[in-house]
Amino acid sequence: MSEDYFQVVRQVSFGERKFDVIGNIKLLERSLVSVHCRSQWTLEEVNAYRNNLVLQARKGAVLVGAFISEKERELLQVAYKEELSVIHIRYYGFSNQYRPTKADRVHCEKGLLLELSPWPARTFKDPLTREVCVAMNLIAEDIAMKR
Repeated sequence: MSEDYFQVVRQVSFGERKFDVIGNIKLLERSLVSVHCRSQWTLEEVNAYRNNLVLQARKGAVLVGAFISEKERELLQVAYKEELSVIHIRYYGFSNQYRPTKADRVHCEKGLLLELSPWPARTFKDPLTREVCVAMNLIAEDIAMKR
């Protein structure tokens, strides 16, 4: 466990973007795979996709996503249960008082989580719009492609 994982680090460059981050930044050095379940997929397609991602993560890949949709959040819970590595894109940023949720904190303590946000800290009153969700998914894909 490292208390350093709970320190917000501001303006970390990755590719052409800068992020505020909290967690294990070394996860960016590993093999990365983006997570984005499409709404038009059938349940069968979602399950096949999720199973493939879990298999990759069990082999050491880091799951990178915004984990917005219900199916993506279910995958995040599987990752936490199986102690798989995760990079979580956050919209609301990190205030100086930011602390992860209990589940995030446990995963973070183990060095298995990196939360990052290209946006400044904001309140939950700011809406999470479709445009923002699309942007978050594109950021996850760019990170997974190491751009």
